[in-house]
Amino acid sequence: LGISCSSDDSNDSNISAEIFGKWKISSSIYGGNTENLDQCELLETFEFFENNKLDIKEYDQIGNNTNCTEVGGNTLLDYSVVNNVLTYTNPTGGYSGGEFTMKFYIRELSNQNLKLELFYEIDGYGQEGNVPANEIWISNWTKVN
Repeated sequence: LGISCSSDDSNDSNISAEIFGKWKISSSIYGGNTENLDQCELLETFEFFENNKLDIKEYDQIGNNTNCTEVGGNTLLDYSVVNNVLTYTNPTGGYSGGEFTMKFYIRELSNQNLKLELFYEIDGYGQEGNVPANEIWISNWTKVN
């Protein structure tokens, strides 16, 4: 019986296990500037499931309504974690039904905190691929469950 380890072994499965569950946004930096998140933005959640599906909930005020309303679809996105990079994709979720993909460096992951840095985006609208330095989005998330 032989057991081997190599420098190629990764901790992606550990990261995946730690990321499972629901995360609520706590702060956001866009292009180097701290954003003041409104009451609706502070309701945003990412929920990662063990089957590599991701449920994103976003909220906004619609019209004259002061209440926060969930916006966007109820689509579960495919996600993966490879080499400390979180990627999520919706093949038809982009502009005009095209591909929608976002890639984030996982800058911190603990039992209670998740810090993501967006570095790549395809949405079928505007610039595609690597995000320019002045548009990098860093988001901090707190574990809900």
